[in-house]
Amino acid sequence: MPKRFIFICVFSLAFSAFSQKSEGLNDPRENIHLHLNKTTFLQGEHLWFKAYIRDQRSKLPSTATTNLHVAIYDATGNLIKRKLLYVENGITHGDFAIDAALDRTNYTLVAWTNYMGNFKALEPFRQKITVLREDEEANSQEKKRRISVYP
Repeated sequence: MPKRFIFICVFSLAFSAFSQKSEGLNDPRENIHLHLNKTTFLQGEHLWFKAYIRDQRSKLPSTATTNLHVAIYDATGNLIKRKLLYVENGITHGDFAIDAALDRTNYTLVAWTNYMGNFKALEPFRQKITVLREDEEANSQEKKRRISVYP
């Protein structure tokens, strides 16, 4: 009797282990890319972007996603600004004002979808951006004047 009980337990555990799917193997996966107008900004400018969400298996624009989260974080990971954008046929666009809320130099622009949270392997889009302050802007203008270009 005990041998039969052990056999049934081992068989049921093995059957349940092999019957489970590996995480997201057959599920569609998304890839996000943001096309930015530039990566270095002055106070008062706008960060413009166009976002493309693509299904990795079909290589076509994702039709599953309708919401895209885009946020700006400072170097310590604190949220500075965030937007939720409507995605239609895998494409959306938006902007952030570079204003007084962005008073430091280095930031990270991050974009993700809710669907991406279902998979550990999917990373959000990340792009480093730089905001020049007024004192850095003056130094930048001075450096530009020193550069000479000859034909």
